[in-house]
Amino acid sequence: MSSRIFYKEISQYILKWTGFSLIVGFLGACLVYSMEEFVTVLAQIRKVHYLLTPLIGGGIVGLIIYYIDSRAAGLGTNIYISYTKGNTNIHQPIKLFLSKILATQATLGLIGFGGLVGPLLLLGSSLAFFIREILELFRIRLYKEARVVSACGAAATVGSLLKAPLGGGIFASEILYKSALDYNELFPAILSSSFGYFFYKFISPTSQSEIIINFPQFQVADLMLLVVVALICGLLGQFFISLFNWTNNLFSTLPIQNLFKPMLVSCIIILFYTRANLDLKINITEVTELFSDPLPIKLAVTLLLLKILLTIVVISSGGSAAVLNVAILSGAITGNMLYHIFSSIPLPTLMIVGSAATIASIANVPLATIILFTEVFNLNSVLPVVIGGIVGFLIGRPRTVFEYIE
Repeated sequence: MSSRIFYKEISQYILKWTGFSLIVGFLGACLVYSMEEFVTVLAQIRKVHYLLTPLIGGGIVGLIIYYIDSRAAGLGTNIYISYTKGNTNIHQPIKLFLSKILATQATLGLIGFGGLVGPLLLLGSSLAFFIREILELFRIRLYKEARVVSACGAAATVGSLLKAPLGGGIFASEILYKSALDYNELFPAILSSSFGYFFYKFISPTSQSEIIINFPQFQVADLMLLVVVALICGLLGQFFISLFNWTNNLFSTLPIQNLFKPMLVSCIIILFYTRANLDLKINITEVTELFSDPLPIKLAVTLLLLKILLTIVVISSGGSAAVLNVAILSGAITGNMLYHIFSSIPLPTLMIVGSAATIASIANVPLATIILFTEVFNLNSVLPVVIGGIVGFLIGRPRTVFEYIE
């Protein structure tokens, strides 16, 4: 290939994906902002009418997945991986986009369990395919690059949500593979994530995290203890996967229609709201509140088990939510509990290592985990997160909570 042809193709590549990433980043940021705001409004209603809203949410989810689009159920990540790895076009992207939005808002806002990351991966991907169809009207051809289009859309939403321009792009790409990354989609994904973060910060300037974690100087003995913490939390991630798979199989064999499964789970949640003297609505934004003091062991174990069990049950029944949030919280609570044993290590350090190991074990994303935590918590040292991410990844490497296409 001559240098002239080479630079012509490179110039076209840069212009094409910069322009596409700019559009997807802006719309992805708007999507994330609107989703967060609407879920917050519904959550405020749920706090007042907590005996009614789960039933309404379960009914809405059941109607959507039974009558409108069954793809709106569950994590969303499996479908994103399937379409992207298969390099195929999403069938009826607008239908999937709208049904997934409604199901996610009903699940998170009215039922109250799970997170946004998984659904936003699929929503961003669907949005990117719709944008591509519009660009086709102007004879801008992207039909042969469905994989890159999908990754860009997913990265734009994740980067906006997690406030991590680099980590969001790496996450959207790394989650697709068991091992090696594909640079053909990685760099456009990082670009889309960065644009998404930029526009989100412009739309909501007060949303930027101001969390700063300053790790102390570690001794060799401390580093070995962090490895032990990462091992424990990596194994917790594998327990999570086993429980998730078992629950999924259980709900798939229940002799009732999918229309009624979310409402069945909503009734279970109402029982916990009325019977358990526990704030079950703790979420990722409240993890930082655990940095100051260790929880009592009994409370921590109860919160850990209930949060894992109820989130898994909600998703297995058809609710549209993510497991990343509960993985972060589970690892953080486990690290909080381990402070009673390893009190020589600062509490925030144990919690961050625990969260990093759990995520890497569940999702097979060590690089994204390290970058995400460094960006979100403004870490002054990356070594503890590296230990958590790598150890968790090695423990969880045989399997993940997601399904892959070989």
